[in-house]
Amino acid sequence: MGSVPYNYIGQPVVSTALIQQMDDDSFYFPTQNGHTGFAFDGQHYTNGVQDLSPPTSASWYTEGPGAYRGASARFPSYGLALLGRASLTILDESTPDLALWMTFLLEDGLMLANNFALDNPDFSSPPALDLMGFLPKGLAYANGVISVVYSPDPGSEAVTSGMAVNVDFARDTAYLDVAV
Repeated sequence: MGSVPYNYIGQPVVSTALIQQMDDDSFYFPTQNGHTGFAFDGQHYTNGVQDLSPPTSASWYTEGPGAYRGASARFPSYGLALLGRASLTILDESTPDLALWMTFLLEDGLMLANNFALDNPDFSSPPALDLMGFLPKGLAYANGVISVVYSPDPGSEAVTSGMAVNVDFARDTAYLDVAV
């Protein structure tokens, strides 16, 4: 049995973000803007010059197509990010059919975790877990980074600030920011 793609169209959309190349976005114009990091073409640049030795490609660029990854390796020049209650999906808007570029799932233990253990980062027991939950609320895109904004679960007493998970395609990583 083949893999079945996630049904992102059948899910309620919480937030959207438009992704489009701009002249001052070094992720899309690495040479002109002196970019250091991975660019939309999946190649690594240092101060605007493509690194040739050793050849360095981003993990997202070399990932093959599948249920959560479209056929195009390059980051979309024009895209639409859809945030649902359980996923973040990036569609390639440069194709007439809005082809899937990539989908991230929440709570899969990878990029978009929506829970963490307060004062117990390895989720070990004891001490008792103080599991904090967050709900996806918004999106933003800038210079190769998609930020997913979360709010704490209703009734949370220990954590009352928001959180953002930044999927950084230029660094080929993701990181979490929490206000204190």
